[in-house]
Amino acid sequence: MSSCVLGRAPSVEGTDRTPFSADGAISSGLTLSMPRELAEMYAPIVCLHPRELYSPKPVEAMLDNAVLKRRDPAGPDPVVAERLTITDLARSTDSTLYLTYRPGISLVRLQENYPNTVYTRLVADGDFLFLQFRFFYVYNDWVNKHEGDWEMIQIAFPAQPPAAILTGQVQPLFTTYSQHSRGVSRAWSKVRVRDKTHPVVYVSLGSHANYYEAKTHCMVIGLERTGSSETYYQLDIIAPGDATGRLGWLAFAGRWGRPGRSHLLSEDGPVGPRFKLMWHRPLLWSKGRIADTGRPVSLLRALLDPGSLFGG
Repeated sequence: MSSCVLGRAPSVEGTDRTPFSADGAISSGLTLSMPRELAEMYAPIVCLHPRELYSPKPVEAMLDNAVLKRRDPAGPDPVVAERLTITDLARSTDSTLYLTYRPGISLVRLQENYPNTVYTRLVADGDFLFLQFRFFYVYNDWVNKHEGDWEMIQIAFPAQPPAAILTGQVQPLFTTYSQHSRGVSRAWSKVRVRDKTHPVVYVSLGSHANYYEAKTHCMVIGLERTGSSETYYQLDIIAPGDATGRLGWLAFAGRWGRPGRSHLLSEDGPVGPRFKLMWHRPLLWSKGRIADTGRPVSLLRALLDPGSLFGG
């Protein structure tokens, strides 16, 4: 495949007030309105392994082919909804709920019906703006297999109005790539970049962890293999207020995949983007904290429980 081509998925204008005051000061923790030109200017080059079966898809690839269930420790998990709508998920604030594919669904074949899609969002945190790119995969097919898989990268800028970034007055400072439940950061000057603004992301075969180099990476329980097959995708911009409208699935408090089985390396499906550390505290996540808990990575914990490092 050749270099990525960015599509024109519609963005929704938010109603939130601007987070910038008259003197340029910024309010932390808000999703900001973002010009499409900024997302396109810094959109990553996404490189998949040549044997990769799954590519980043819109969430509809799962929603259209899944049922909603509730975890019940006392017996079989009951079906809550057979056919899902965005409204259903927006109202699903019960964390015991989970999505799971209908029996007989071919996850590889269903992808043919959906365009490759990357969700993007601009967020303020402290003295930084973070331009985030989020990837949803219908399945994690590595050692720690699970339905649904959320990954992301982010680019950090000084906290200045987006217009200053577009005109080149402000340059990126560093990036953070998701590698399972933690983020790995690197100075912008050390990141492989195309055409001065597009960071290159090498996606691990099956696990979809994001790496800075195309090579084999060693993990505690297995090898991560990356490749250089670039993929096309369209951008879908997350705007202020989208969690109560077009992208109501952002409010879903359950899991994007069935509960894991009893063995060590089987996992529950992941929680959605708004329920992870990098949504609310991208700066803290960039320092290597665990996405689901905010705790530092513990080497002893990783050795005793390798699954603690994983998660979509």
